[in-house]
Amino acid sequence: MADKEPIRVVICGKSEEVGRGIIAGLQPEVEGKPIHSMTHTVSQQLLLRREILRTLSQGENTDSPARASPTLVIHFGLSPAALAAELPAVLAGRAPASASSGLGTGNYQEEEGGRPRRPRAVVFGGAWDGADVETVRAAVRGCGGEGDGVVMLRHDGRKPSPPLGPAYGPHVVQRVKDVLGRLVRGEEVEWAGEGVVWY
Repeated sequence: MADKEPIRVVICGKSEEVGRGIIAGLQPEVEGKPIHSMTHTVSQQLLLRREILRTLSQGENTDSPARASPTLVIHFGLSPAALAAELPAVLAGRAPASASSGLGTGNYQEEEGGRPRRPRAVVFGGAWDGADVETVRAAVRGCGGEGDGVVMLRHDGRKPSPPLGPAYGPHVVQRVKDVLGRLVRGEEVEWAGEGVVWY
């Protein structure tokens, strides 16, 4: 069976120390397939779910649907404002002129056929609120077609989490993987707003 190709993501976190652990937990060996953000209406969700399943089934064995695609962190931003400034270049397949962090693979180069290796999701750490997420969403929307299909994953503070420490990173990694897996498989997720999903 062919391994599933990873979903490229960007992380917005307040601490590189925590970010390193989360990136290590998400990091696979190769790069690949996109996910698509789903919208709020039932008919649009059904159409997008079909498209997700069709896209994911092309050229790979899908006899293990519960297995999530691995994740590849290509960029890490240390604040919503910094990430909003960096994302236009990242979405266009280029390194930002000035990066707030050196974490992530930094692999922005183009795939065969000249298409950028765009991230399909932006994952926000627990330090960021709805206004912070909207700052980054506005930057993604400002990228036009290059921002299409990029979903925001917002930390859900209502769910219990361990305190910052050794158990925190693995806990966050599992929550992110679970939500990305549900998006890829077209399963239900909890929406925090348009284009934003709780994890």
